[in-house]
Amino acid sequence: MRIKRLFLIVPVLILIIGAVAITGYYVASRTHQSLTNTLLKLKLPLFFGGLITVLVIGAVIFGYFLGTKPPRNLVSRVLELKRPLFVGGLFIIFVIVAGFSGYKLGNQTVKSVAATPLQTTSTSTSTGVGIPSRNVLSVNYTVKKPIFTNKMLGVNFVNWEHGWGKPYPNEVKGLAMALKAAHVGIIRYAGGNWSNSVAWDRTSARTPYTGWPDPKNGPYWFSYNSAEIDSVAQLAHDIGAEVMIEVNISTSDPAMWADMVKYTNVEHSYGFKYWELGNEFDLDQGKSAPNPDEYAARVKLYLDAMMDIDPGIKITTAAAASPYEATRAGYNDNITDLSQYLTKSYAIVSSKGRKIQALTYHWYQACNSTEITDLQRYAWPGLAENSWRNNFSRKQADLLPGRIITELTKGTIPQGISELNFDSCNFDNPLNGNFLNALWTSDVIGRLAYNGVDFATRWQGYGTQAFSLLYADEASKPTHLYARPAYYTYLMYANYFGDQMVESTTNDNSRLSIWAARDSADPSKLKLIVTNLSDTDITTQIQIPGFSSRTAQVYQMKSANPTDSSPASLTAAVTINDTSIDLSDVVSSIASIKPQTLAVAGAFPDYTFSAYSATAIILTGDFGPILTPDPRATPPPTIAFLPTPTPLPTPEFKVTTNLPKNEVKPGQAISFTTTVTVNKAAAKVLVDTEVYCSADNVNWSKDFQTTRDDQTFELNQARTYDETFEVPASHAKGKCFIKVGIFSPGWKKQLGFFDTGSFDIQ
Repeated sequence: MRIKRLFLIVPVLILIIGAVAITGYYVASRTHQSLTNTLLKLKLPLFFGGLITVLVIGAVIFGYFLGTKPPRNLVSRVLELKRPLFVGGLFIIFVIVAGFSGYKLGNQTVKSVAATPLQTTSTSTSTGVGIPSRNVLSVNYTVKKPIFTNKMLGVNFVNWEHGWGKPYPNEVKGLAMALKAAHVGIIRYAGGNWSNSVAWDRTSARTPYTGWPDPKNGPYWFSYNSAEIDSVAQLAHDIGAEVMIEVNISTSDPAMWADMVKYTNVEHSYGFKYWELGNEFDLDQGKSAPNPDEYAARVKLYLDAMMDIDPGIKITTAAAASPYEATRAGYNDNITDLSQYLTKSYAIVSSKGRKIQALTYHWYQACNSTEITDLQRYAWPGLAENSWRNNFSRKQADLLPGRIITELTKGTIPQGISELNFDSCNFDNPLNGNFLNALWTSDVIGRLAYNGVDFATRWQGYGTQAFSLLYADEASKPTHLYARPAYYTYLMYANYFGDQMVESTTNDNSRLSIWAARDSADPSKLKLIVTNLSDTDITTQIQIPGFSSRTAQVYQMKSANPTDSSPASLTAAVTINDTSIDLSDVVSSIASIKPQTLAVAGAFPDYTFSAYSATAIILTGDFGPILTPDPRATPPPTIAFLPTPTPLPTPEFKVTTNLPKNEVKPGQAISFTTTVTVNKAAAKVLVDTEVYCSADNVNWSKDFQTTRDDQTFELNQARTYDETFEVPASHAKGKCFIKVGIFSPGWKKQLGFFDTGSFDIQ
């Protein structure tokens, strides 16, 4: 009977132990995964649970048989209790071990999931918010938001698509025309982590993966050659785009890249504006890449070397794989700190008083995702606002840009996303290029611009991978170009959106977004882009107080099979108003798209936005004053956009230099007076006056400097500073420029840098 009771009790105990282990797992993981994927993740707990089961049964039976002999004395009577003590002790130990093991396994799974970072989705929680009973969109055209420029329609070009005998970028027939039609505003060149082992070589092209100067150890395995760079410059010129060059800072050689600046911007006047230092060092985990402190120290050297050649370039850091410290700190959901590659490179000041001119990071929303709901997700439920895991939802675009501005840049320099797409890990993933990706892009581009991102370059612009906007029929000898669905999103923004974004709101971010802009080229128009990422047609009001519509033109982007995520979805047809684009004659093709017209008179009528669609609406009408709302009307629903804080007044500086003469001889002195005036707000600053001279207009040296810290200015106050530069008798003849920098006290932040005059040494 005892054995029967025992074997009734043991399974119950094992069930309790298993429940504790699985509970520990869920407490630790908090990944909100689907049941199927969660069970797959439970392989290790189930294995150890089975092992523990065997050990428990064996241990209990062993203890039982040890205790079956009857006691013969006092000691034996005490030992008689060994069965319950043994079994009870085992039970307590196994419960503790099971709970702890489950917690550790769950926590480790989170880390491994994030490190990949693999994520799966529960369709019931993919949106992260509830569905409202009534949808309302609204526009307040009196509140200006950021300017929308074609730099939000940027692309990455990768030089492996132009190596091994493939044509250089400008040699691909029709590519310039297709990019120009999409108003591509910036080209980032040339290849992700390739840039961490690339070199600039003026000579002929080198074969990739052939190391030099040491064929076995490199450190260079890829190269930019002059013919390739000439082609990039020509393509950028043909489409009217800026160029961002990825620079190798992993191997520290500032002089090499200063020479490339000289080649592109001095010798050939290409005007390459952006130079991005390094790529995704935060993923390296300290194996070979410089850590944040080492990186910041190298940035100082590159700033001076490259800007000595062309002071007008914008040195950009840090191309971090994640804007958060999660990549280096273990991917815990509680991580909220910004990446130190961003914060430390932003804070540095070079020996010549220079700082970076733009800040960049990367954003991919998933890794190895197979769930279309990952593309649709607005937010993860149950997270802190600043948790790094918001990286895996569209809410990232609402949260992070403003945080970068508030905590770092204060809006003094641009911020950009230099790699933007959905899945960072699987280059063949159809979710990187299918129609749902095009809708995701439609929402995200507007969302990023609205919240303060100044430029974004999609990964990628042209190539064979699923990421690409454009692809050719044959990579080595392309004869015809084709467009992936997201190219149509670029066309929508390029042709049917304005340049001055204004306030727009939605009460249903999970399914429906609206972006609005006025057009400086046509002040009578208000242009909207509305994206419906859901499987439901949504009828909604568009409230535009004070605007009286006269005409409305509608352009709808859609697909016959919008949720297809098979490889065929990468080449599926997309239409705008039932018209597909022929890239062999893209201009005529776009011109053939006929708008749908709506009868409007005054207020815009309720409109039904089709499931899985992006819709551009161009309204022509009269912009009047904001109307006084009817107090009897139902108040508008709470919107999901984050409020924009009112910024404090930022001081502005006017700096001039009075230079009595414009030439001086070696061995003489030249005196000048600099006047600094501050307006908009009082300020306490450091005033830095410098003189740079050059004998050849290429190699510049700082020959004079004075600094005055803790200079207090009242509003509109002007202060003058007298300077005398004693020119050494041995000084070479040449040109000198006077530069005045304004910094916060202690060089903490650059507030302005001004060219105020020049003179010659004769």
